[in-house]
Amino acid sequence: MKRQHQDGLAEVIARHDVTKAQIVEKIGVTGQAVSLWITGKRQPSVATARLIHQIFNIPLHELRPDVWQPPSLRRRKTAA
Repeated sequence: MKRQHQDGLAEVIARHDVTKAQIVEKIGVTGQAVSLWITGKRQPSVATARLIHQIFNIPLHELRPDVWQPPSLRRRKTAA
């Protein structure tokens, strides 16, 4: 099943001024893997998403919205 989210990974990394080449170099994955994430054919693993978050400061919910909710949704659930 394809990942459903507001922005594709290409838009997310561009918005954070991160390039595919930077991800390949800093994370140690192949360009093909990043291309598959960008096209939505695959998703970065949870561990890889955490690593991308740590290195590039991209929020986890933007990298894997199927795993992590945006802070605004988390607050609403706890306030209810």
